[in-house]
Amino acid sequence: LRVRLMHLAVEESVDLALSERLVLQEAYDLAAQRKIIEQFPAEIPLNRSILPKAQAVFCIDVRSEVCRRHLEQASPDMETLGFAGFFAFPIKYQPIGHSHGRAQCPVLLPAGPTVQETLADPIANEKATQRRTVLQHVGKAWKGFKKSAVSCFGYVSPVGLSFLPKLITDSLGVTRPVAHPDRQGLTRHEHHHKTVDLDSAAGIPFDQQVGLAQNALKAMSLTEDFARLVLIVGHGANTVNNPHASGLDCGACGGNAGEANARVAATVLNNPLVRDQLSYRGINVPDTTWFLACQHDTTTDEVSVFEQELVPPSHQEDLAEVQGWLEEAGRNARAERAIRMG
Repeated sequence: LRVRLMHLAVEESVDLALSERLVLQEAYDLAAQRKIIEQFPAEIPLNRSILPKAQAVFCIDVRSEVCRRHLEQASPDMETLGFAGFFAFPIKYQPIGHSHGRAQCPVLLPAGPTVQETLADPIANEKATQRRTVLQHVGKAWKGFKKSAVSCFGYVSPVGLSFLPKLITDSLGVTRPVAHPDRQGLTRHEHHHKTVDLDSAAGIPFDQQVGLAQNALKAMSLTEDFARLVLIVGHGANTVNNPHASGLDCGACGGNAGEANARVAATVLNNPLVRDQLSYRGINVPDTTWFLACQHDTTTDEVSVFEQELVPPSHQEDLAEVQGWLEEAGRNARAERAIRMG
């Protein structure tokens, strides 16, 4: 009994000492928080209309946080939201000239229907597909030739010096060592006029489009108070010859850039028939709201806006204003990152 009482006394003293330390730790943390909070300016009332002029849905990836924060600072009429970068559209995306689609969703989710990348002009799309397919075959053959045991030594000596000008331009950033995979085999005009085909046999069935749109808007907490422009902003990194390239793109898109998901989401949400069905499900998207697919380049902090030619004339002035905010946010984000990098 005496031993037991001694143990209880020791336990009580230990618990008391621990409690005192926890109280002191809590007081220390609160004091540190007060010092930080005092450095923030007093809350400034927002001088804006009831609804923001534009809303931007970013991926919750920390690399987009800096740009998102500076975008809100660029104008009180800009509101941002955060959601996983596949935007609740788990799809397979098949680029022009490719025979298989790639999964654009978290690895724990099954990929849904295949969406094909295409050009609005069928003739231009066929030409681009053929050109890209030929270039892929030629590229594989040329790469195999350069790496073969027979040709590698004889190839380097006579041809190596001819690569000197390109080595210089690549080093100066004038050219890329290799074409960007998303642009390889496409002209500048074709690249800027890519779109998605949701009406083909391999597209997304209409009922599924409505369900995906409903799930996406609810998951984003965007079921009312829509702005005139809503930006769906995926993200990706611009890098060359980097073994960690997939780790620099969007993890929620299976290690790919989020452009494809943003394009599909914007296309579905702009469909008047989809909006009609959403209204029956309690989500009323105004006719004055237009969704835009965008991509945030986390290497340069530039935001590209896709398919601007489809924006109604009534929204062109709004788009020009939003692009100004995006440019300002990019400049400020780069300046902040430059300070961090010393």
